[in-house]
Amino acid sequence: MHGSHRDFGKAWRSVALRVGLPLLGVGMGDGLDDLAGRDDGTMLGLVAGMAAAAVIDWTLLGHQTVPARRRLSGGRTLAATASLTSGGGVAFGLGGSF
Repeated sequence: MHGSHRDFGKAWRSVALRVGLPLLGVGMGDGLDDLAGRDDGTMLGLVAGMAAAAVIDWTLLGHQTVPARRRLSGGRTLAATASLTSGGGVAFGLGGSF
């Protein structure tokens, strides 16, 4: 999605998050398995890393306000905006000059 918006910096950060955090989770889970003598930490670390990557990508990298401007007669403009909020919602706006 970041690439389709021509934001390749966010696209590479997203890939790094989505690959790196699950691998980090697997490593941490495997280490906990060795300490606790259990076998479920690796899978738990993988799932936790995947979930953390998705949440971080969505909350920190997913913000983009794209104003849509439409020219009205007589030099007036109308602009609509939409953006994600930090609480997981969406904010819509409409404004213009007349």
